[in-house]
Amino acid sequence: MAQLLFLLIILILVADFGLERSLAYLNIKQSGKELPALLRDIYDPEKYAKQQDYFRTNSRFGMLTSTFSFLVILFLISFTLL
Repeated sequence: MAQLLFLLIILILVADFGLERSLAYLNIKQSGKELPALLRDIYDPEKYAKQQDYFRTNSRFGMLTSTFSFLVILFLISFTLL
């Protein structure tokens, strides 16, 4: 029973991590697009490009730190149950 619970916890963690990483990847991929023509009169294209660059950099760093945290959590859970 304990092993089943352990596997269920690991499965939930891995599924959550995979879903978050795939959504973050899709957000980063879509952030490279130009400012829509409809918004060019309202929002400065240079500021938009700068904001998108910041978003991509911040998201990539977030992916790196969350991957490290995920691996540490998996290690700690595995270590405590062995």
